[in-house]
Amino acid sequence: MIDQAIISLFEQRNEQAITESVQQYGSLCRSVARGITGSDEDAEECLNDAMLAVWNAIPPAKPKNFCAYLLRMVRNSALDRYRAAHTEKRNAANIAGSI
Repeated sequence: MIDQAIISLFEQRNEQAITESVQQYGSLCRSVARGITGSDEDAEECLNDAMLAVWNAIPPAKPKNFCAYLLRMVRNSALDRYRAAHTEKRNAANIAGSI
Protein backbone atom coordinates (compact mmCIF):
# COMPACT_ATOMS: atom_id res chain seq x y z
CA MET A 1 0.00 0.00 0.00
CA ILE A 2 1.35 3.42 -0.86
CA ASP A 3 1.96 6.05 1.79
CA GLN A 4 -0.85 8.36 0.67
CA ALA A 5 -3.34 5.52 1.04
CA ILE A 6 -2.08 4.84 4.57
CA ILE A 7 -2.38 8.52 5.44
CA SER A 8 -5.91 8.51 4.04
CA LEU A 9 -6.78 5.57 6.31
CA PHE A 10 -5.42 7.48 9.31
CA GLU A 11 -7.51 10.51 8.33
CA GLN A 12 -10.60 8.30 8.17
CA ARG A 13 -9.71 6.88 11.62
CA ASN A 14 -9.60 3.39 10.13
CA GLU A 15 -7.64 0.96 12.31
CA GLN A 16 -6.41 -0.76 9.15
CA ALA A 17 -3.96 2.18 8.89
CA ILE A 18 -2.01 0.81 11.85
CA THR A 19 -1.95 -2.69 10.40
CA GLU A 20 -0.77 -1.43 7.02
CA SER A 21 1.88 0.80 8.61
CA VAL A 22 3.30 -2.02 10.69
CA GLN A 23 3.22 -4.39 7.73
CA GLN A 24 5.02 -1.89 5.50
CA TYR A 25 7.49 -0.29 7.94
CA GLY A 26 7.42 -2.38 11.12
CA SER A 27 10.74 -4.17 10.63
CA LEU A 28 12.52 -0.91 9.73
CA CYS A 29 11.04 0.84 12.76
CA ARG A 30 11.99 -2.00 15.09
CA SER A 31 15.52 -1.98 13.68
CA VAL A 32 15.92 1.76 14.34
CA ALA A 33 14.51 1.45 17.86
CA ARG A 34 16.61 -1.65 18.63
CA GLY A 35 19.73 0.21 17.56
CA ILE A 36 19.01 2.93 20.10
CA THR A 37 17.59 0.92 23.00
CA GLY A 38 19.52 -2.32 22.52
CA SER A 39 16.45 -4.41 23.34
CA ASP A 40 13.86 -6.22 21.24
CA GLU A 41 11.17 -5.66 23.87
CA ASP A 42 11.89 -1.93 24.08
CA ALA A 43 11.93 -1.72 20.28
CA GLU A 44 8.43 -3.23 20.15
CA GLU A 45 7.21 -0.79 22.80
CA CYS A 46 8.72 2.12 20.86
CA LEU A 47 6.89 0.98 17.73
CA ASN A 48 3.62 0.83 19.69
CA ASP A 49 4.23 4.28 21.19
CA ALA A 50 5.02 5.68 17.75
CA MET A 51 1.86 4.19 16.25
CA LEU A 52 -0.21 5.82 18.99
CA ALA A 53 1.55 9.14 18.38
CA VAL A 54 0.89 8.92 14.64
CA TRP A 55 -2.75 7.97 15.28
CA ASN A 56 -3.14 11.06 17.45
CA ALA A 57 -1.25 13.35 15.05
CA ILE A 58 -2.97 12.48 11.76
CA PRO A 59 -5.14 14.48 11.24
CA PRO A 60 -4.40 17.44 11.42
CA ALA A 61 -0.84 16.61 10.38
CA LYS A 62 -0.45 15.41 6.82
CA PRO A 63 3.16 14.31 6.34
CA LYS A 64 4.64 14.44 2.86
CA ASN A 65 6.93 11.50 3.58
CA PHE A 66 5.08 9.05 5.81
CA CYS A 67 8.07 6.72 6.28
CA ALA A 68 10.29 9.55 7.52
CA TYR A 69 7.49 10.84 9.76
CA LEU A 70 6.94 7.41 11.31
CA LEU A 71 10.67 6.82 11.77
CA ARG A 72 11.00 10.18 13.51
CA MET A 73 8.27 9.16 15.94
CA VAL A 74 9.99 5.81 16.58
CA ARG A 75 13.36 7.47 17.05
CA ASN A 76 11.97 10.00 19.50
CA SER A 77 10.24 7.27 21.48
CA ALA A 78 13.42 5.18 21.56
CA LEU A 79 15.54 8.14 22.67
CA ASP A 80 13.05 8.94 25.45
CA ARG A 81 13.12 5.32 26.61
CA TYR A 82 16.94 5.23 26.45
CA ARG A 83 17.29 8.45 28.45
CA ALA A 84 14.82 7.28 31.07
CA ALA A 85 16.63 3.96 31.51
CA HIS A 86 20.03 5.58 31.84
CA THR A 87 18.84 8.36 34.12
CA GLU A 88 17.42 5.78 36.54
CA LYS A 89 20.72 3.92 36.59
CA ARG A 90 22.70 7.08 37.20
CA ASN A 91 20.40 8.17 40.03
CA ALA A 92 20.47 4.70 41.59
CA ALA A 93 24.27 4.76 41.59
CA ASN A 94 24.31 8.18 43.28
CA ILE A 95 21.89 7.03 45.96
CA ALA A 96 23.83 3.83 46.63
CA GLY A 97 27.12 5.74 46.75
CA SER A 98 25.86 8.29 49.27
CA ILE A 99 24.68 5.72 51.81
